[in-house]
Amino acid sequence: MTLLPPAAGAHSPGSGEFDDDLPPVTGWLSKSLAVVCTVLLAGILATVLLQVFMRYVMNSPLTWTDELTRLQLVWLTFFGAVLTYRLGTQIAVDALELLAVRRGWHRVAGSAEVLIQAVIILVSLAFLLGGMQLVEATVDRPTPALGIPVATFYAAIPVSGALIMLSVAEGAMKRLKRTAEPT
Repeated sequence: MTLLPPAAGAHSPGSGEFDDDLPPVTGWLSKSLAVVCTVLLAGILATVLLQVFMRYVMNSPLTWTDELTRLQLVWLTFFGAVLTYRLGTQIAVDALELLAVRRGWHRVAGSAEVLIQAVIILVSLAFLLGGMQLVEATVDRPTPALGIPVATFYAAIPVSGALIMLSVAEGAMKRLKRTAEPT
């Protein structure tokens, strides 16, 4: 991953010069995740602003806004992780892979990608199975302010695990399809 900034004066805001830096959000699942993340972020902003207004202007703080903000932040974090994976914009340490490509060790670079995907599948499986256990263990416990099950917070874990596993499978199918096509 290269983190070098552009040369000074190379980009002016709104010039459109770096519009291709981020991949486009394509596919119904990615678009849906982007919309949900946007709504959650707007919800966090609205909830925090409401709490600030009620506390400092009305001098009557609300008891439930902290809990709702935390719930939205948890879901935003896990859905954002899925969206980031789907877009391929996650932070990666690719020094070994870049070194292998520069030296002509293409098999090593390819093996690194397979290993990375295998680790992602294992972590996603842990999210799915461990998250389901957390949900089951907390489904009967209500939160203090909102009175909703604590499992509502933990449900983001298995959902994101399943979505990441689905995304890995989708990516593998696309790669297989590309390699099977005649050149």
